[in-house]
Amino acid sequence: MFKLRNAEEKFTLLADELTPNFAYAYTNRANVRVALGNYMGAIRDYGRAIELAPLAKDTWVTLLNRGSTLLAIERPDLALPDLQKSVELSKGDRFTLLERGSAYHALNRYNDAIADYGAVLDKYPGNVEPWWLRYSLDLLEVGKRQEALGFARRLAAKFDIEPETNLAVCSLLWKDGTEVDRDEALRRWKVAPLTTKRQMLAFDVAKRQWPPSAVLASKDFRSAVPPPPPEVEAPAPAAAAPVELPPSTEAPVAPPPTEAPVAPPPTEAPVAPPPTEAPVAASPSSGMDERAALMKERIRQLELELGKSPS
Repeated sequence: MFKLRNAEEKFTLLADELTPNFAYAYTNRANVRVALGNYMGAIRDYGRAIELAPLAKDTWVTLLNRGSTLLAIERPDLALPDLQKSVELSKGDRFTLLERGSAYHALNRYNDAIADYGAVLDKYPGNVEPWWLRYSLDLLEVGKRQEALGFARRLAAKFDIEPETNLAVCSLLWKDGTEVDRDEALRRWKVAPLTTKRQMLAFDVAKRQWPPSAVLASKDFRSAVPPPPPEVEAPAPAAAAPVELPPSTEAPVAPPPTEAPVAPPPTEAPVAPPPTEAPVAASPSSGMDERAALMKERIRQLELELGKSPS
């Protein structure tokens, strides 16, 4: 959704501001708006693109897209002119024929719808496609029951558990059917999955725009078959009981003894260095004796120098 919003903003910038006359800005924004469910905004953008480039080679595509969007909002009366022009410009492209057939179907113009579906079938006879269902119902509405039944059977063979397809083929078998036809319808009902049966009974044929004859046929068939058993909610699973393990018969094995940690070797105490002898201070008396001796020696030398004998 974020990417779509972002794309819409970018194309809005182109269409409203940068290139307001650029047709493809509008067609691209219209396509994004269809994806976002903004059908009215998309229809306006397709219309603006057609006004800007009415002769473009792909105008038939824009007409097809606008017609398809008008069908989506249940306005087949407005869609039909666009789709008719698209068929002409495309020279009978299969998608334009199928969409115009859908518009004819919605307008109860069943023979015209059959003609368009038949034209596509002539081009692609081997392609079993979902639109065959509407084709077979329109054939029933115009009184071509056997032809309608043939297409419905082939469709059911491909989409064997699809609810609408199974309801259609059973209803066609039931309506004005022989005993063999009705037995086939009941057999198909019997072998259908339970979920498919419930969906077949609840299917809204009016919402899917089934023609009146097919609506009555489905009502008759659904009232004739036995209803499937009601859907029962499965009980919540019970909590699993805890599993008790049987006691072990083996003697427990003691774990291996752990080794005692080994103390690190003691470190040797540091050895104190031997004490140093304190210096002995000279006593004061010894110093005086030395000075006295020196004095006497000095006196003696002086006396010798003066010629005196020592005393």
